[in-house]
Amino acid sequence: MILTLFSTEPKSSLDELFDREFEVDRFRRGLNERLVLVLGIRRVGKSSLVLSVLNSLGIDYVFIDVRKLYDNVSRKVPAERIYEELKASLGNLSIWSKIKDAINEIDIALGPARVRVSASRVRDGIARFLRR
Repeated sequence: MILTLFSTEPKSSLDELFDREFEVDRFRRGLNERLVLVLGIRRVGKSSLVLSVLNSLGIDYVFIDVRKLYDNVSRKVPAERIYEELKASLGNLSIWSKIKDAINEIDIALGPARVRVSASRVRDGIARFLRR
């Protein structure tokens, strides 16, 4: 039997973080930049930091935990799993519902080596979204 004292899932509230005030402040300040990288070794709380800060600020985001999508047999992350997770995540965001509708209209055929997207459907879907 394995006894765990706490959940290993990423935290989503600043109240759940311990002794991370410096990192929280630095990440908040970094959100004004074009690109923010949160780097560190495995299991030190990178995801918890990002999720907690974004939730505390009320910022909409899409979070995809690739560990859950990983296929242990092929040792890859199948593109269709990423696509489905992205669609599901966008559905949870109120401001992204129109984008989700446009994505649903994109015809994607997933082959063994590439992803084909119908350019005319992408163009038409984006144009419909922008007209709304």
